[in-house]
Amino acid sequence: GDDDNGIDSGSAYVVSLAATCTLSLTCPPNQTVDTDAGVCEATLNFTDPVMTSSDAAACNAVLTQTAGPANGSTAALGDHTLSFEAVDDEGNMETCSFTITVEDNEDPMLMCQDIVVELDANGEVSITADLFVDSATDNCTVGTPFFVGNPVKDFTCADVGQSYSRKIRVKDPSDNKKTCEKTV
Repeated sequence: GDDDNGIDSGSAYVVSLAATCTLSLTCPPNQTVDTDAGVCEATLNFTDPVMTSSDAAACNAVLTQTAGPANGSTAALGDHTLSFEAVDDEGNMETCSFTITVEDNEDPMLMCQDIVVELDANGEVSITADLFVDSATDNCTVGTPFFVGNPVKDFTCADVGQSYSRKIRVKDPSDNKKTCEKTV
């Protein structure tokens, strides 16, 4: 019953305390990866963001990737932003993002050959770098062969029987280069 001041002195009360959830989410740092050997893309292998909750059992936080390529998938050259979201039962939400940059650091392959040229009816011939190339390949795209420096490309009767060394180069869009030296 109540005492003289109206305070209930004999009743028992049950107090339920609800879990107060706090949530945090930390993404890994930005990363740069090379393309996989022989192809113009990379298989992405990254560490998932670290999610912490004040009471994992009571708060039931769930981590979801909301943007970007999935772990284990392949990605083309360039920047790829990966975004994540963590949400718990109390509606707390945290987000984070990081970037994986895929770069091509693989040199092109270049196989060259010596060439012999014949003068035309005027006693002249012009050469181009591609005449020296047996094959030029790259994991991405190989550019057009070109001469290194500024070599003579035009020959006349005065050059008959002479041999001249020429450096030939190919580049890919990432500025990886391969050079060979052959004789005309």
